Amino acid sequence: MLEVEGLTKYFSSGLNKKRSVKAVDGVSFNIGKGKTLGLVGESGCGKTTVGRLIMRLIEPTAGKVLFDGIDLIALNRKELRNIRPRMQMIFQDPDSSLDPRMKISASIEEPLRLHGTYSRDEREQKVLELVKIVGLGPEHIERYPYQLSGGQNQRVVLARIMAMNPDLIIADEPTSSLDVSVQAQILNLMKDMQKTFNLSYLFISHDLDVVRIMADHIAVMYLGRLVEIGETNDIFNSAKHPYTQALLLAATRLQPGVGDGAGHVKGIILKGDTPSPFDIPTGCRFHMRCPHQKDVCLSQEPESFEVGVGHYVACHFV
Repeated sequence: MLEVEGLTKYFSSGLNKKRSVKAVDGVSFNIGKGKTLGLVGESGCGKTTVGRLIMRLIEPTAGKVLFDGIDLIALNRKELRNIRPRMQMIFQDPDSSLDPRMKISASIEEPLRLHGTYSRDEREQKVLELVKIVGLGPEHIERYPYQLSGGQNQRVVLARIMAMNPDLIIADEPTSSLDVSVQAQILNLMKDMQKTFNLSYLFISHDLDVVRIMADHIAVMYLGRLVEIGETNDIFNSAKHPYTQALLLAATRLQPGVGDGAGHVKGIILKGDTPSPFDIPTGCRFHMRCPHQKDVCLSQEPESFEVGVGHYVACHFV
């Protein structure tokens, strides 16, 4: 459904045109129909930028984005508008995703009015159907966003997205602003919708426990590049890259039985901060925080290679 090849985005640093922020640097992955890829990593590693590049909310510096065989980067504005209904995005804060001046019914109806050929009566009926799908009642549609909870507003966002019958949904931290109990409800709703409508998800999150529930495959990102990608069980049971192991240890310290496939939590505790994307380290980008660094790590950037079926790692000493 989605193939990303060498996706790159450099941002100018303002007055100094020769200095740029390497936000995304040669990212490649694919997502099958009805599947979920979880994209994880520390804040500032470029996860959200990848999602926005795929949607062409910002333009890439280089690379290809193939959606159902169509090169999105090559499309003009009119062609992109025609295909946009099939690709939708969930943003982190549901409250800011909705117009506070519009009632819920109007927010859900808006994409139907802009992109569809429905009559007014058909749109009203469709709104009621969508509200029911996401677990809200008819009494909610005449309210404003401020009259609903964060979880209810996220359900409204999902209803508005489903109005377009999308094939791909990019979910950027869709539950991070919600209470834990509400998070579970939204995640279960998203999984139910995926089964019912055969949706593909790019699920962006820093929460590995959430990603483990949602994703078929996981891609681990560090400082603009992917360092490891594989099936979810492979990542959790036999992570190879030291950075992935560190993330797992941080997320699963109180959960024995995750990490090395033998009931032991495996990993390192990271020291220091992520280097600035203005000044990317030479060689392996992780070497300044890696306890296993060798001379080659300081001078040569590792290439990604396959260590198992569909399991790729970018490290000199796996």
